Amino acid sequence: EETREGHRRQIKEIEPVRDYLGAFFYDQNKGPHIILRVARIVECAKRLGVKVGELWDIVLIHEFAHLIHLSEDDSDGLFSTRHDSGFAELTAQLITWKVVKNTQMQPVFEKLSTHQSPKYQAWESIKDISLEEFRGFLSFLRKHNIPSNYEAAKSKYPILPAI
Repeated sequence: EETREGHRRQIKEIEPVRDYLGAFFYDQNKGPHIILRVARIVECAKRLGVKVGELWDIVLIHEFAHLIHLSEDDSDGLFSTRHDSGFAELTAQLITWKVVKNTQMQPVFEKLSTHQSPKYQAWESIKDISLEEFRGFLSFLRKHNIPSNYEAAKSKYPILPAI
């Protein structure tokens, strides 16, 4: 699509990501949106015995990771390729882990993860890789227009569990 300035603009066709505690979607006219499900966050914090504010921050970080991964171009000028939910959650959880590691939110994130489905726990197998290595993997997928799916991640990181 051409803009008024005559530049090509890439149309983003981004499928929404709907997590139990939050959601991310992209509106073509308004841009990216993050939704935090307040009642669910409060209820979940009570069930886990953690502070609502810390769980709130973790959900915000996780959804923001979806926003950065799925709706923004990287330094290579490319956007992420089509993804499946397993890959989207692996990416968001790994980024969230890297942000909360060695903070007071780390135990909350770890506790939450133990109560989530396997696709939200897969990050544990690769938690020690560097974000730079993972970013390089994302860049490789974009550059070669390879769909961002869990199968591609598992072929790169065989230690990932089946989900």
